[in-house]
Amino acid sequence: MSYGFEKSEFKSGKDTTFRSDLWKPYLHTGEVNTNKCALGNYIPGFVSSTLSRLQARSGSQSGQCIMDVSNGGICHKAMFRNDFLPKGADISAANNERWISFSLFLPDRGQDAWVNDQVDELVFQLHNDTIASPQLALYSDKGIFSVRYRYADKDPHQDAHTRQVVMKPWEGSVKTGRWIDWIWHVKFSPLAAKGILQVWANQGDGLKQIVDEQHIRMGYPCDQITTFDIGLYKWQWKCPSTSPVKRRVIYVDDIKVGNALAGLNDMINH
Repeated sequence: MSYGFEKSEFKSGKDTTFRSDLWKPYLHTGEVNTNKCALGNYIPGFVSSTLSRLQARSGSQSGQCIMDVSNGGICHKAMFRNDFLPKGADISAANNERWISFSLFLPDRGQDAWVNDQVDELVFQLHNDTIASPQLALYSDKGIFSVRYRYADKDPHQDAHTRQVVMKPWEGSVKTGRWIDWIWHVKFSPLAAKGILQVWANQGDGLKQIVDEQHIRMGYPCDQITTFDIGLYKWQWKCPSTSPVKRRVIYVDDIKVGNALAGLNDMINH
């Protein structure tokens, strides 16, 4: 399946209701959580996940995600979300192997310019719910991006104290002011070393493999829905932040999803 932000599958608005229909994208435009802020209630910051003609990897528009807390408010998510698997990561059958590709654009000019921030964030995750950390994600921390995956012996959604092992097979810098193509080959296997994680990136200098992990444990033995989230997630912005960064903007385009029959050539953006 291919999603180019040119059609109505990507709807503008503030639809934050969970969608059970597989791979029908909806907007996860931000959350406000004051329960963990000891200083009282706060006004919401500005959050938006919508279609935009300001940037496009292909076609005439892309998905634009914005979070802005310059008003002193709080917000921490502006993402596009869709279902990835009908159940959690405890699925090792070949037909649950997945290929994913997408393109990201980090602005380099004006008020939207992506600058290094002491408050970390992620821009892509395969996740179950808020109790456990994501099984697989692309993080940004002080200007350095990293690929991280997790696994656990037990379901952390049943016991929040379950130890989650974190692996970081890649970290590096990411260019701003241009589209970056990412390709992911994923097969979860939380209890046996039968998983796969391969990642490629193209920052304008050709497609390069940055992760090649096979025969690994990855994911959680659970039956939760596994969702695909892409955009902006800065969990520390749930409460007022001391970071000098008050605005984040990212553009998303050309999302493709393939099953076990797909291959690298099928996922490349031309």
